[in-house]
Amino acid sequence: MRIDEIMAAVKETHPGLERMVAFNLIAALAHRAVINVAVAGTGKSACTNTIAEHAKNVRKYEEITKTGLRHIEKDLNGFKGVVIIDDIAKIQTTYCKLATVSTMCGLAYDHFAARTTHMFSFRIENFYGAVLMNVQPVIFRIIVKDDSWEAIVADKSLRYYHFIRPREPREHLPRLDDVQVEPINSGPDVPGGIRTWPEWKALYAIFRCQHSRARAIEHSIAMSRALADLEGKDCVSPDICEKLCEICKPMVVERYLITKMGFESGRDYANELHAILTEFATYGNPVALEDIAVDFRISQRRAYQILAEMKDLVVVKKKQVYALDPLQKLLEVIE
Repeated sequence: MRIDEIMAAVKETHPGLERMVAFNLIAALAHRAVINVAVAGTGKSACTNTIAEHAKNVRKYEEITKTGLRHIEKDLNGFKGVVIIDDIAKIQTTYCKLATVSTMCGLAYDHFAARTTHMFSFRIENFYGAVLMNVQPVIFRIIVKDDSWEAIVADKSLRYYHFIRPREPREHLPRLDDVQVEPINSGPDVPGGIRTWPEWKALYAIFRCQHSRARAIEHSIAMSRALADLEGKDCVSPDICEKLCEICKPMVVERYLITKMGFESGRDYANELHAILTEFATYGNPVALEDIAVDFRISQRRAYQILAEMKDLVVVKKKQVYALDPLQKLLEVIE
């Protein structure tokens, strides 16, 4: 199946999830580390379970710290497949949450991990697998605020931000025929003039919202090669970059949701903004106050009080919540 067919098949049973599945599928082929950020109940697990359903080699873990790698050294040496950590929130301590994310981002990017102490030693080499991790915005905020974000996570992972709730939840996964998820070796060729293409420049601009210049080039080319391979092409082409732009578009919202107080320190994540964006992306403008209250399991009175503190973004009239211009512009970014 080509990527358009895959997205159409997902949309048929799980509307709103098609771009997230496509992003994770391509990233898995490109052996990237992905952090899927979305509020509870929006399909993160359905997405990664769909990838697992079609991957030849899958490992699922709840947590993996650097020290913990010694227990699975044999499993991950020379690994070529998909590692899934379904919910970072399940990990009990903040230290283990942070260590799991930084460890797996480093392993996916460096393809190598080793440690030697007086009590044990291990060495993992030739790890050419993908890592898919799911996290809720409130937990992602902890990750963003930690120093490991700047040192390891930001440049060595891709973040996908999802904002759509399923209107009719399904018990089954999306049905994808003849899709096999196996990280590619070298992949299709990349033309020497790719960086002059308008389509690639647009793609590069999306990745620059998350990465340094060198990493943006590296990740965007790896993802382009993976999509070209999925499409059965021997070479990356402008239409591949154009398709990838549409799939990767939600990456751009990171510049609006992460606030930095310094060049390398003092960061915060606007998890409440992520939450309200999810409501408008799901229901449209306006959103019923009742829907917001039900979705976040609070009273309408409390929902109104929270929204009153967002007076620059929304206004409530007759139990309907309307997005103001600044929020409307953000919604256009994630469309």
